[in-house]
Amino acid sequence: MLPAVLTGLLAASSLCYGIRIPIERRDDPPHSTSVNFSTSANGINTTFGFQNVKNNRYTGTLTVSGIPFTVILDTGSTDIWLVSEGAISSTTSTNVQGSIHYVTSSVTGEIELADMSFGNFSVKQQAFINLPSDQFADITQPQGLTGLGSNVGLMGLGPTMRSEIVYELNQTNFKGTPLIDNIFSMWPSDPNYMSFLLTRNNLGITDGGIFTIGEVAETLSDIQNATKLMVANPGWGAWVTFMDAVTINGVNYTGNSMPSKDLTVPAGKVSVVFDTGTPLGMSSCWYGVNRILTELARHRAEVLRRCPV
Repeated sequence: MLPAVLTGLLAASSLCYGIRIPIERRDDPPHSTSVNFSTSANGINTTFGFQNVKNNRYTGTLTVSGIPFTVILDTGSTDIWLVSEGAISSTTSTNVQGSIHYVTSSVTGEIELADMSFGNFSVKQQAFINLPSDQFADITQPQGLTGLGSNVGLMGLGPTMRSEIVYELNQTNFKGTPLIDNIFSMWPSDPNYMSFLLTRNNLGITDGGIFTIGEVAETLSDIQNATKLMVANPGWGAWVTFMDAVTINGVNYTGNSMPSKDLTVPAGKVSVVFDTGTPLGMSSCWYGVNRILTELARHRAEVLRRCPV
């Protein structure tokens, strides 16, 4: 999960057959070429199990060897990791260890293969990292998965270049292709894209947003005619592009992006990473300290001047 600033249309590269998945919000805790999904009476899609967990994580249901797992949907990473209080059955061992490193944490376990399904998409022998069951409590708490059942994990939706599994299995006879790439490969002659429409509120279980593969929400079809923002550096391994400015108290600021040796930011622009796997935003110290905190301090001083304690 890379630092999040914006989430939106992710142009990975349109399918002839698209799916549209409403996201459910919660404050508490053989290969197919067609897609069908059922909708519950209240309009929330149940096939994919999408929900918003305490305005903290967006999750979906990934079925592994017939067992449903609640997984974070993370565009800031690429691979799948799973952890269960019991054993994950019917898997193929690769005898290869894999680690995924995030900004503030990491996970390590054996890379295994299992049959998986995501909605009506099924993939045979999908690679994932199987985390040790005795680490269940230690893993679920920092990842925001506490109270979501005994089978949880994370599904990366980022570019293949960022896949640790692909790297580790490169010299073996096993295939480490990420799940989203396997789904896209069902229609190899068509370009592919996915999109997120995310919302916020303080209610219980409601329609909270839409995740799509191969199409956009009907009410937002004009987005297909909008100017496309290209991936800044395909080799960088993240959905990163450039935006015009960061607006703080009505003032636009540019430049001072977080540094990277592999990314050159044009003058008058700011680099931004599309990451649905974290509720937090991360910026360079120039924005965080020099601008945001300065504006907060100025605003506080103005409030105290008008309303002295």
